[in-house]
Amino acid sequence: MLGRSDVERLCTLDDLIPALAAAFHTPLPFPARRAHAPLPGGHPGRSPSAAAILPGIPAYTMNVNAKYPGSVPAIRGVVCLHDLDSGDLLALLDSGTVTALRTGATAALATHLLARPDLTTLAVIGAGAQARIFVRALSRLRSDLARVRVYDAAPAAAERFAAEVRSTLGLRVQVADSASSAARDALAILCGTWSRTPLLGAGDVVPGAHVTTLGADERGRAELHSDLLAASRIVADCRGLLCSLGIPGLERERIAAELADVVSGRHPGRTGPEERTVFASIGLPMQDLAAAWLAFTRAEREGAGTLVRFDL
Repeated sequence: MLGRSDVERLCTLDDLIPALAAAFHTPLPFPARRAHAPLPGGHPGRSPSAAAILPGIPAYTMNVNAKYPGSVPAIRGVVCLHDLDSGDLLALLDSGTVTALRTGATAALATHLLARPDLTTLAVIGAGAQARIFVRALSRLRSDLARVRVYDAAPAAAERFAAEVRSTLGLRVQVADSASSAARDALAILCGTWSRTPLLGAGDVVPGAHVTTLGADERGRAELHSDLLAASRIVADCRGLLCSLGIPGLERERIAAELADVVSGRHPGRTGPEERTVFASIGLPMQDLAAAWLAFTRAEREGAGTLVRFDL
């Protein structure tokens, strides 16, 4: 059993970022799939489940959780890690922590690959757990990152985020009073919210900027206006899953490449300094497996976590 503090300690960003890059570099043995179901009885949660395998990892995962946007953390559940040959349950990991780590780290990897080399100012819209991990990860990949502007619909959350980033990373952080003012001249922007109303349009984002949106993983969510999507080169983590949601502006013909194509060098990603780029993240099961396997193998070496026998 690996709880939040175990996963945070065992799954370090210095190890997770290359593990995720390797996972995106590896052809998957079958198309990514996810299943979603609303919880009955009018409850606010939405319960997805997802299975994954990766070549080179002798295990598979099943992520079973529910999303409660009004709760902290918003994602409640477990990642089940099983032996690929025997099916034995190897570990149960806190799903909210695994999701935050792999989502933030993947967003940073995509931003690193798609943003201009002269990136120094970052805008963060939505000051949640994934945004915190994103900034930590991006600061490892982009040593010239110097300034952050943050906006959150809850001003206190933005202030807490700013204080944490200043103290832990030594970056200059300013709290903005709107999404557009946070984004005004930033060359990289992260949107990590639950918004169902677009927060940024083409007029809010300067030419040459990159935008990563984490709010493209459910039908009905929309962080970016269709005019910004139309004016940008779009990269997705999974074209098929993203297109299945029917989000306006993210149709199949609008998606230039998948992140795996950019990581492997099959697609250049950005094609010019004035081009706007967008990474639309839906989240893939194999990211859970990469993170879970990393935490599990280190836990075995260190004797970490709580040992529970389910077969007794």
